[in-house]
Amino acid sequence: MFGFPVEFARWILQCVEGPKFAFLLNGPRTRWIEASCGFRQGCPLSPYLLILCSELLSLAFSQRGNSLGVMVAPSGPRISHLLYADDIFITSDATKSCVDQCLVVLYEYCTWTGQRINRSNSMVMFGKPTPTGRCNRLTR
Repeated sequence: MFGFPVEFARWILQCVEGPKFAFLLNGPRTRWIEASCGFRQGCPLSPYLLILCSELLSLAFSQRGNSLGVMVAPSGPRISHLLYADDIFITSDATKSCVDQCLVVLYEYCTWTGQRINRSNSMVMFGKPTPTGRCNRLTR
């Protein structure tokens, strides 16, 4: 994946999948406790894994989202998405096919990575000329 050696990828997965912890309490070690949720804040691997996942999402939009995006300049490329930290800004025409294509890319990405879309922290914005009826249909 991304040109990393297989052994390196295996090491990373061992750090991520099913970590176990034990604590020393007044000398003796406690029994092993299996972690039941993902990374904790401050985990040194988190920023690097976020970068790799962001690259995966960016590649997916570049390869599968070929009709997504907007032209910023007449001779410039279509801009389909912008990434900043753990936020993503996706642009497309306000058509059902573009929305469907965008959702396919996002759902595939979620399947690959185990991440989820936080709908309460997401929003859809339309340009002024988009009719209200179309906005309502596309956001259902």
